[in-house]
Amino acid sequence: MMKSAALVLHCFLSLSLGSALLSQVPVSTSVIKAPLPVGTLQPLLDVATLKDGHHPTWSELKGKVVVVDFWATWCGPCVGEMASMHSAYEKFKGKKGFEIVSLSMDAAENKIAPFRTKWKMPWINAFIPGIWDAELAKKFEVVSIPKPILVGPDGTIVAMAESLRGDELEKTLSKYLKGSD
Repeated sequence: MMKSAALVLHCFLSLSLGSALLSQVPVSTSVIKAPLPVGTLQPLLDVATLKDGHHPTWSELKGKVVVVDFWATWCGPCVGEMASMHSAYEKFKGKKGFEIVSLSMDAAENKIAPFRTKWKMPWINAFIPGIWDAELAKKFEVVSIPKPILVGPDGTIVAMAESLRGDELEKTLSKYLKGSD
């Protein structure tokens, strides 16, 4: 049933976007599961950053409030979130213990650099090959994007989805970064 839903969505997108843009949109035939609940210990993070290939670990990020953002350059809603992500980063980057980790789910890594000429994204960035079938996407149960997840200083998921989008992002971060100047 879920595979047919993904194919129906793909057909709808082909009519809406046209075949040129649709070729950049990957099709997922994964089975949709319930999302990771708030309060869950976050899955292990194993990615190489685009900047220098460094592999940030949760032990390095422990004690920080971290926005983990699954996104892609072809995703209209993801692009729509860039202004609020940059605004939140500028507001909180000086706060002790704040970080953003953006994980691109593009089909190819070479799609990211041209996108970042407009949106600088001056935080940790990584590419996860495999799109929906990537091990990290499966661990975080990513079935649609954007998928922002807020991980608290103790490594548990403290917020997800709508509370981390648009104007709600700064409100939610303010709540978790009180007194961390």
